[in-house]
Amino acid sequence: MATSASTPCSTASTAGPSAQLFGAQFDSHPHGAAAPPARVVVEDRTDPTMAGWSDGESFQMADEYYRWRGARGVPGISLPRDLPGTEVLLSLDETSVADGVQDGAQPYEDNQPIAWKRTYGEGRVFYNNMGHNESTWSVPAFQLSLVNAIDWLAGVRQDQTCPVPAMRETNATADFRAVHTTDSQALNGGIPGNLAWGAQTWVVDLSPSRARAATVTIDLDWPLPSDDYDLSVTTGWGYYGSDNPAGTPHEQVVIEDVPHCGILQVAGDNMLAPSMSGTTASIEVAPQPRKPGPVSATDRTHPRPRRATM
Repeated sequence: MATSASTPCSTASTAGPSAQLFGAQFDSHPHGAAAPPARVVVEDRTDPTMAGWSDGESFQMADEYYRWRGARGVPGISLPRDLPGTEVLLSLDETSVADGVQDGAQPYEDNQPIAWKRTYGEGRVFYNNMGHNESTWSVPAFQLSLVNAIDWLAGVRQDQTCPVPAMRETNATADFRAVHTTDSQALNGGIPGNLAWGAQTWVVDLSPSRARAATVTIDLDWPLPSDDYDLSVTTGWGYYGSDNPAGTPHEQVVIEDVPHCGILQVAGDNMLAPSMSGTTASIEVAPQPRKPGPVSATDRTHPRPRRATM
């Protein structure tokens, strides 16, 4: 996440790694910090990072607004709007900037991006050009934008699905299977006294919910109360189990804080099930909301972000 001068101010003709990360490179600031307020257009009022400005199509803000090097048409340098994986959130109404700017040597592009978010490699990037003026940091909507941007940056990207390993030849069932919400799998009954028979391995994929962790409930059921199975769940961080007395055809394990892409190996242990009728393992994934989570424009419980000092 970056604001104002955090973008590279190099005058080099090619964009360096930081410019590639943020998606823009500084050229000039013809509308300076002392200029009258300019009109900023809210391009996506539904985005949580824009919650403080969601009640209108635009707002006035006195700040220093950058002109990006892409406006020069320099080969290899694009405007943020043209980059893949980029969503523009705020843009500058160039008709509202200081007198003479648009008729001068450094005019702004039409609706030049001011704030945007994007994906870069395996991560996320949020940038807001505002923040040069000290007064901007006292604006509640700007503060709220940064708080909710941090929450978005900390979330799991929807395109970051979990790699599901190939099925092992030693197991006839679909050994690894991604699960987002619910799933079930019939497990072989096995021979009495055998453990971990017909194991099913689930990979908890939280990318649709963008959650970091989930509460996972795993149930094991079988038709005959006279059979006795136990439920065992093996994870990368520990072992969980359930062993109700014989006569109860049901076992359950609840695991909290299961991480994105967490792997759970689930098995029905045939303790004494002469019928060998088999069991059904089912799983339910309940994504845990991130804290503090996106904040509304009326929520004042979060601390106010402070401007960094150099």
